[in-house]
Amino acid sequence: MDTAFYSLGLRSLDKKEGSWLAQQSRSDSVHRMVLIEKWWQKDVHSPLYTPSIYDTVYMEFPRYQDGLSLVYFARKHVMDSAHIRVPTIVYGKKGFTQFYFTRNRTTEEIDAVPSPVRVVKFHGKAEFEGIFGLTGEFKGWFSDDAAAVPVKAEMKVILGNVKIELAHWKRKGWTPPVLETSAR
Repeated sequence: MDTAFYSLGLRSLDKKEGSWLAQQSRSDSVHRMVLIEKWWQKDVHSPLYTPSIYDTVYMEFPRYQDGLSLVYFARKHVMDSAHIRVPTIVYGKKGFTQFYFTRNRTTEEIDAVPSPVRVVKFHGKAEFEGIFGLTGEFKGWFSDDAAAVPVKAEMKVILGNVKIELAHWKRKGWTPPVLETSAR
């Protein structure tokens, strides 16, 4: 990612029918295109067993988001008050992601923390089809502190709705900010 949290490229491995589909892409912002290479491997450490397939996606915009960079982009902007529509490439196809950042502070309960967690909520719309048919409206909640850790998300996939929540963390010295209760 660049300093504004737009994607510069990616490398991914997806297990499909007993083999691994590897993909890497790299951004060429000067020519407004994304260069994509795909190949199959028997396992994650083996060499490719099919010739590489190359593709080029031409962009109307010099910068874009991909699957994972969307989370970091949202994390950077969660404390903003803005509607942002960003070009997005997922599985080599162009789309857009809309984010509505409102600085809506609230609390959410998750299984990993005994008290309600202070969060900042945002919502948006995926104008593309991603993993497991991810598309359409989504909601997200990041911790209401400087770390802005993803705490919870809700999104639509091909089988229905998916809820994701923070189960544990390894960030040294960090604990989720919880709702302060006053002693009586």
